Amino acid sequence: MERTNWKGTGLGWNSKLGTVDASDEWWHNKIQINPKYAKLRRKGIKPDMEEKFDRMFMNTIATGDHAWAPLSLW
Repeated sequence: MERTNWKGTGLGWNSKLGTVDASDEWWHNKIQINPKYAKLRRKGIKPDMEEKFDRMFMNTIATGDHAWAPLSLW
């Protein structure tokens, strides 16, 4: 199993399963926000979709420097 830790977030990617690799606490919190997230915990994305995501986001880093949210206008 390959586990990548994204910039100290505690999140990783399990390439064997095609799923986000995170702690039970992280998943619990996300599933509380939206119960539909539960299916993503054990059911991965299809390999062709993973390949597309790899191409789309290759060399992309989220730093938050250019983040925007609708409430940021208030």
